[in-house]
Amino acid sequence: ASATSVPTVGVPDAPPVGLEVYLLQQDKLYVVAAVLAVIWIGIALFIARTDRRISRLEKLVDEREAFDRASESTAPAPRIDPL
Repeated sequence: ASATSVPTVGVPDAPPVGLEVYLLQQDKLYVVAAVLAVIWIGIALFIARTDRRISRLEKLVDEREAFDRASESTAPAPRIDPL
């Protein structure tokens, strides 16, 4: 191998066969790729939206816990009535 040769590892050298030929002839391969891209983008948006909602809920829980701790320290001890 010379120093200027380009490695061809992973590059298919066989012609397309079967379903690949059909999809390429009918230009449906691009439709499949577009549908997959839309699905992955939808999944990413769903995860981002869910993460934002969870963060908001965690913040709300932390605020309520802090409020409860503050109100417990300033409130008088509960009175226990003897039976």
